[in-house]
Amino acid sequence: MRKNLTLRMGACHHRRYLPRLVDRVASGALDPPPVLTHWAVTDDAVAAYGNLDRREPGWTKVALDIADPAPPRAPDPLWGVPGMPED
Repeated sequence: MRKNLTLRMGACHHRRYLPRLVDRVASGALDPPPVLTHWAVTDDAVAAYGNLDRREPGWTKVALDIADPAPPRAPDPLWGVPGMPED
């Protein structure tokens, strides 16, 4: 506060662009797979984000596949909740 800094942020205008992008993909005018470098299931989303955050070579854009989720895991004997960290 003492330096009188101003932070400005904003989000992309996805509601404006998404309908046109969907139309272009549906018509075949735009092919998104060359942009997508990796596919991951939702259980691997955190690891995939970590690779993007560390700017690992070859990681540009990841698509999360929510249509075919990974099979359910057995409850953790310590916590009783799948995927709960042991920390």
